Amino acid sequence: MTVRSEELQNGRVAAKPAPGASAGGGWLSLLFGRLAVWLIICAFGPIWWLINGGYSVIGFPGLAASFGPYGSLAAQLIMTWTFNVDMAKRVGLSVAQPYLPWGLVIAGSILQIVFVYRKLKGLSTPAWLIVFGFLLSAYDLGTTWYGLGTVSWIRTWSQFLLTPILTFGLEVGIGFALKAPKR
Repeated sequence: MTVRSEELQNGRVAAKPAPGASAGGGWLSLLFGRLAVWLIICAFGPIWWLINGGYSVIGFPGLAASFGPYGSLAAQLIMTWTFNVDMAKRVGLSVAQPYLPWGLVIAGSILQIVFVYRKLKGLSTPAWLIVFGFLLSAYDLGTTWYGLGTVSWIRTWSQFLLTPILTFGLEVGIGFALKAPKR
C-alpha cells in the first residue's frame, strides 16, 4: 500500500493544476475561442434570426386564427401597418412586412439574451422581466411553429426539433458569448 502526503492550506488539500495546464489559466485559448464564437454569430446570426423571425411573422396569422374569427380579425388589423423590404421580393416574400410582429420578434430576442446573460452572471432577474420574457418567448415559439408548418418537408417530426432551436438557439448562444469569463 502506497502512502502519499499532500500539503494542506487552511485545512484543505492544495489544488494542483491539471497536467498540461498553463499557470495563466489558458486565457489566450479562451480569447481565441470567444473570437471564433463571435465570428460564427456575426456570419450566421443574421441568417438564423431572419429565418426564425420570418417564420414567426408567417405563422402569426395562423396562430391568431386558432383563436377564432376575432383572432383572425385582430391579425388582419395588426398586419396592415407595414414597412417595405424590396429585397423580400427576390426570395418570393411579400415586400410589405408588418411592424408589430417583427417588433415582437426583436423584443423577444432581446429579452431572451438578457435573461440568459443575467442567469449566467448570477444576477437576479426581476419578476416583470421573467413574465414578459416568458410571454414573448411563448409567442415566438407558437408563431414559429405555425410558420414552419407552412413548409411541406418540415411538417413532420422535424418541426418539433426545429422550432425550439430556431426560437432560442441564437439568443442562448449570444447570451453565453456576452458573459465574461471568470478570472
